[in-house]
Amino acid sequence: MAINVSLLNWTDQGMRNIKEAPQRRRALADLCAKNGVKIREHLITIGPHNMLLVLEGSEEALGTVMLSVQKMGNLRSMSMRAMTPETFISILEKVE
Repeated sequence: MAINVSLLNWTDQGMRNIKEAPQRRRALADLCAKNGVKIREHLITIGPHNMLLVLEGSEEALGTVMLSVQKMGNLRSMSMRAMTPETFISILEKVE
């Protein structure tokens, strides 16, 4: 399973409708469950980004969830592929 780390920012629309954030969080959980994606972490942050989201699932499922979330228009994301230290060590063992 792949791990995706996303730094998220509310759009103008997302800020105008900020009181709907708890309902949007539940919608995210439902969307992830429907696509077989696990939410490993979801944090609200103060600073240049508004949220940190760590998801785990297949590449296709992660892509589906992230595109679906952005299509709603409340968030923009910067996503990164992540891995556990164990996966990194396994990769290092194959480096020539």
